[in-house]
Order: sequence, then C-alpha cells, then structure tokens
Amino acid sequence: MSIEQNKKIVIDFLDTLPNEPDLAIRWFAEDGVWEATYANPEFSSMSGFKNKEELLEMYRGIGNLLQNLKFIVKGLTAEDDRVAAQVETKSNLADGTMYNNIYHMLFELENEKIKAIREYSDTLYAERVLGSFVDQL
Repeated sequence: MSIEQNKKIVIDFLDTLPNEPDLAIRWFAEDGVWEATYANPEFSSMSGFKNKEELLEMYRGIGNLLQNLKFIVKGLTAEDDRVAAQVETKSNLADGTMYNNIYHMLFELENEKIKAIREYSDTLYAERVLGSFVDQL
C-alpha cells in the first residue's frame, strides 16, 4: 500500500467515524485496537484499549452525546505503514456546551485496514467538559 493510499484511508475513516460509525468501521482491521490515555483512571469509558466492536459501540454513543461531531484534519505525515494526524474536533453537547478538542492520532495500517490507533488529546479539557456526560456512553 502506498503512503498516499494510507493517508486516504485515514481521512475517509475520520470523515465518516463521528456520524456514521457503522460505515467507518469497514476501514478498521478485525484485530485492530484503539488506545487512548486519560490522566484520570475514573474516566475509564473513554480510556484504555478498545477492540473493533468496543470502538464501534463507543462511537455510536458519542454520536448521541456530541451533536454534529466533526473531525477536522489539520495535518498528516506518513511514513511506511504509519500515518500521524493532527486533528481538531468541533461539536456541541446536548446542553449547548461547545466541545472543541485537539488530538494527535497515530494510525498503523496493514493490508488497507487500520490495525491500531493511538490517540493523544487534551484529557483535562475532555474530563472538564464531558465529565458528567461520559456515563451516557
């Protein structure tokens, strides 16, 4: 797979995941993993490792929590089977609170599928804004 193909898969996945997770999951490998680290272990529904089914379930829930969630890709860097993405989100919670976080996501691809996503974000901001809403996921 070429670097440009890998970048396209990542862009297509990020464009689709927030509002159409059942469609986006086709780019995720059967044995793929998503990893996010949060400073507060009590923020557990969003933290740790998730397999394909857990990722799908989480984003179905996020779609109910964050209205019109959009991933905005600010930059991509790719090498071999890895794509690094600088990403920003924009959305509103049901109560009208704006949610706007920034991320670095490292994607590892194999055979035209996403094998791993390692997500880094402003976890303190996420905890402060999403705190009481996380139980809904």
